[in-house]
Formats: sequence, structure tokens, C-alpha cells
Amino acid sequence: MRTMLITYCFFILSGLIISGCMGPDLEYVPTSITINSPLVSEITTNSAIVSWRTDYDSWSRVQIMMPDSVSNTVLDTELTTNHKLDIEHLEPATPYLLLIISSNSVGGSSYETGKRLYFSTLPLPATTSP
Repeated sequence: MRTMLITYCFFILSGLIISGCMGPDLEYVPTSITINSPLVSEITTNSAIVSWRTDYDSWSRVQIMMPDSVSNTVLDTELTTNHKLDIEHLEPATPYLLLIISSNSVGGSSYETGKRLYFSTLPLPATTSP
């Protein structure tokens, strides 16, 4: 009887370990991430807000590029599906290209399918002479 009970427990525990159901629920971590609804908003002479959604929790990264200039990157490592980054220190009346990328802790990334957004900052207000 004891041997039967030990064998039964062994098979139950083996099944739980193999199926991944032992301990707390394990969450699926994807190897690719999809970006949805990218948007540039609240554009000023020197800033803008970039937002998007992803299908899985991931980090937020925006690579900022402008003609004839080295790119800059803004990064937020909080895992989320609702992304929002403030882009600051931009030049007035300048066109920019933003490459939106999200990635997770296991190397899953949207780099291959990253979204590209184009926008221009507002010009400085015209000054009038008295």
C-alpha cells in the first residue's frame, strides 16, 4: 500500500512539474511584441509626447532622429502594455523621425516591426517690433 501511495504521488508531482503548474502561475513571455496605435501628441516648440500600446508587458524605447544629427534615445524599463514617453530638448521647427521599440526581459522585441513616426516641432512664435 505504501509503495502504491509513493508511486501515485510521484506521478502526480511529475505531471505538475512537466505541465508547468507547480508553484505560482507562470506567465507566458513572448519572443516578439506588437506595437499598436502609435501617436505623437502635445507637440510644442521643444517637446512632444509619444504613446502606444503593446500586446504584452514590455519596456518603452524611442529612438529620436533628425536630419544630419546623431540620434538620441529615451528609455523606460517599467513593464507595461500602455506606453507613454515625454520627448524633450527638441529643436523648434525641426522634422523628426521616431523609431518606437518595445522589448521584454527575455529578449523579445518589436525591433524588426518597430513603428516609425514623423512629426515636426512647432516654430518659435513670431516677434513683433514696436
